[in-house]
Amino acid sequence: MFIIHGLTYLTRQGVGEKPGGPVFSHKEHVDMPSIKPLSYFVALAVASIAYPQQSFANASGEIWDCKASASGSWDCARKPAPTVGLTTTTSSRTEEVKGPVATSAKELPSYKTLDWVKVHRQNQVCQGMYLEPTFQPQGDENDPNAPVYLDAGKSQSELGGFTKLRDGVNLRQGSRRLSAETADVDQEKREAYFKDDVVYREPGMLVVATEAEVNLETQRGKFKNARFVSHQDHMRGQAAEIQRNSETLITLIDGDYTFCPPGNEDWKLSASEIELDQESGFGTATHARLKVGSVPIFYAPTLTFPIDDRRKSGFLYPNIGYTESDGVDLAVPYYFNLAPNYDDTLTPRWISERGVMLENEFRYLSNRNKTVLGLSYLPDDELANDDRWLLNARQQGTYAARWRSYIDYTAVSDENYFEDLTTNLEVQRQSNLDRRGEVTYHSNNWNALIRLHSYQTLVSGTAPYRRLPQLQLAGQHEWNNTQLDYLTEYVYFDRDTTGLTGNAVTTGSRVHLTPTLSERFSRSYGYITPSLRLWNTQYELQDQVSGLDNSPTYSIPVASIDSSLIFERKREYGGIQTLEPRLFALYVPDKDQSDAPNFDTTQLDFDYLSLFRYNRFSGRDRIGDAQQLSLGVTTRFLDDTGYESFNFSVGQAFYFDDRDVTLSGGTADTANQSNIATQATWNYSPQMRITLDNVLAYDDLNAEETNIRLKYKANNNQRLYFSYRFEEDVRDQTDFHFIWPLSQRFTAIGRWQHDLEAQQDLETTLGVEYESCCWKLQLYGRRYLTTNNNEFDDGIYLRFILKGLGSINSSSVGFLEDITGFEERDEQDDF
Repeated sequence: MFIIHGLTYLTRQGVGEKPGGPVFSHKEHVDMPSIKPLSYFVALAVASIAYPQQSFANASGEIWDCKASASGSWDCARKPAPTVGLTTTTSSRTEEVKGPVATSAKELPSYKTLDWVKVHRQNQVCQGMYLEPTFQPQGDENDPNAPVYLDAGKSQSELGGFTKLRDGVNLRQGSRRLSAETADVDQEKREAYFKDDVVYREPGMLVVATEAEVNLETQRGKFKNARFVSHQDHMRGQAAEIQRNSETLITLIDGDYTFCPPGNEDWKLSASEIELDQESGFGTATHARLKVGSVPIFYAPTLTFPIDDRRKSGFLYPNIGYTESDGVDLAVPYYFNLAPNYDDTLTPRWISERGVMLENEFRYLSNRNKTVLGLSYLPDDELANDDRWLLNARQQGTYAARWRSYIDYTAVSDENYFEDLTTNLEVQRQSNLDRRGEVTYHSNNWNALIRLHSYQTLVSGTAPYRRLPQLQLAGQHEWNNTQLDYLTEYVYFDRDTTGLTGNAVTTGSRVHLTPTLSERFSRSYGYITPSLRLWNTQYELQDQVSGLDNSPTYSIPVASIDSSLIFERKREYGGIQTLEPRLFALYVPDKDQSDAPNFDTTQLDFDYLSLFRYNRFSGRDRIGDAQQLSLGVTTRFLDDTGYESFNFSVGQAFYFDDRDVTLSGGTADTANQSNIATQATWNYSPQMRITLDNVLAYDDLNAEETNIRLKYKANNNQRLYFSYRFEEDVRDQTDFHFIWPLSQRFTAIGRWQHDLEAQQDLETTLGVEYESCCWKLQLYGRRYLTTNNNEFDDGIYLRFILKGLGSINSSSVGFLEDITGFEERDEQDDF
């Protein structure tokens, strides 16, 4: 390879070597290692004498005409090359748009708009995106020690001095590229000075500047009057000067950044200096100002913020809300990044009508353990005249390949806590708060469980039994078509019996064992499955009702046969329709179980699926006697692809004996047939589904239970949900949710829950949302019926979201999560 100065630099440096001199690749491709300066001058002199004018090819395959001058420099010019056809590949899904193919940092004019291109994206507010061009692969993109290639339209060089590059300059090292109109290269300092239309690119980053200074050895550089964009982060900004101090440290002087597209300045964060440290994962802004439009809304002498997924201690965005009962609610969280695997969030909170409250959440994560500890404390609540507190602990552990542990403990100061106070802690709000700890072991075909389970009951009435402890072993084994299932369990049931009477005060232990043997005979046109179970239960009881056995024992066989046939016919317009009759026979002898307590058992709701259950009770305190035959039929409509557009099922059970086994206080069922159960699903379109569950009285076909649900989800983010629930003498309610775009930027969101029997609204929520490319504003009004004092409360809630920066939220917007589709839509990325 002949050594020519000025066009293509190959800085190849081995371990312990000093940087080699510039190397130009001759079209004969004769390799030559990097050389020291003395040999460089010798080779240059030889080349200038032997080849006073030659054509050379650079690393990109372009042809150059070069002439050695009398002063010892080379004057070179690039020969015209055929125009390269550029292509933009666009698939049917706009999210898969690919950038055009380029060979240099600024070959395409899109850099002038920071790669922002207008792209029609259905269901998206932003009708544009940052589209990064695709470069022809060179093979060294992933090489951290890749050589530096530098070429230009014209070159004039002096030995040991400056090289002047004109008429378009391109520099590349691996996947980094820099282009400008002119450049001067200082051979001694190994520095290059670029001017006029400077464009720097690396994967995911574009910088456009008027001037740039780059050290070819250290990769340090400065960009004057620069604009930049981070494609994947949807972030852009500008600065009087951008300093690349190292591979991981960038400084912006008099700069700002925003997530708004070019030409939009709805919000931006400005600072006299912004330091972005990729090694620590954080940025530091000096004299930071947050502006919405031209109005400053926030100032900080020093502000730190994350630039990747790593965390840092500091204040989080405040929560602000107002309700009629509590007044103003202001919370200011502070985050403590204690270690990579554990942190803490302390939230001082001021509720104007109640006082000052503290909430704290500690999180710990390891390879085997995940723990969350939460605590809320409100001393001397001015409305309740008492201290209010909440405690929550959750843990999930994996201690070996098959061992698991789980803890969930929640306690509150009083039964009205969740009714009066909201919380930012991740706590399940239930009538019976869990206090549970368990260890499980999972084998290939069996598993074991050890559990302690207690509750705190927040509603009036009888609390559930505590399980102290519960031991369980379950398994399944198969031999061809034969299957053996077994379940064995020991539980000790206990409860606070203060104020209770009768069988509600009974406590004690229960041992249960149920082996099941079944054989399945199946073909493409149907199946038949006979099964035989043996229900074994034994008790040791305390405080048993007078006259009843303290140690009742039951051993009851259960025999069943489940069978079905599948008939198909082709439909005139394509697809098939099936007809699937099903027959289920069940025999359970009548065994008096009145001595047994009721620890965990309820009678299951009647529906179509219950026709084919072997027990009409949940839990293990009762096995229902039965001599019955259940008949059902299902029809399905499927298209040629197998998509099921509609199904309908109807069935009824016929009894050959009374059902005498009941829960305490119940009466025997003497009817010789059940009500008629139906269920249907209509997939009206890929966007709309309607389901129906109905129970009709067998004598007059009047509806005793009805549950109708309609779900609609269109591609333009239109969402509707409607449900109607009716149960005779129990409930008669409707529930309607909607998320409906009114225009490209405005969306209406609401919920209306109504009790038809009481003729009153249970909850009414109505809100409007405005969204742009870089911010979102949501305003909601809510009126709801409190559960404890049966009074209405009103609230106004506001969410102001700066995309890419965070949000200022109302302190209680958890009710929005009850609107079907809200969380799913809220998590979508509009970038």
